[in-house]
Amino acid sequence: MAVKSDQRRSSPVAGIAPDEKGRLVHDQRTKRDLHLRIRTVSGHLSGIERMAEEDAYCIDILKQIAAVQSSLSKIAMALSESHMRHYLRSAVAEDQVEAKMEELLEYLWKGGEIKWRNKSKTSSAG
Repeated sequence: MAVKSDQRRSSPVAGIAPDEKGRLVHDQRTKRDLHLRIRTVSGHLSGIERMAEEDAYCIDILKQIAAVQSSLSKIAMALSESHMRHYLRSAVAEDQVEAKMEELLEYLWKGGEIKWRNKSKTSSAG
């Protein structure tokens, strides 16, 4: 859906259209960094595939898999940081902090790194 020019001006966060909040359009440096990191991961995956085809030593393949996992975690953290810095600012401007916090926590519980944490602790301050 196209954004009308008057919608862009009415956005509570200057320079960010309503449909662009939470997207990388506002953070080109992070976007470029992510692109480079993803290309690196892609190269590593190709290398792992080649190693498997060539019957490489399993420990060497596992080391490469660990490197890919580490890179993907760094990509996820950079993307999460960018999201929090920009999208949550707009949530404050729109008085949507609770909803956006819940969205982020839901991601962290289901797909992120906090799988081990007792979910009931999220309701306490801190």
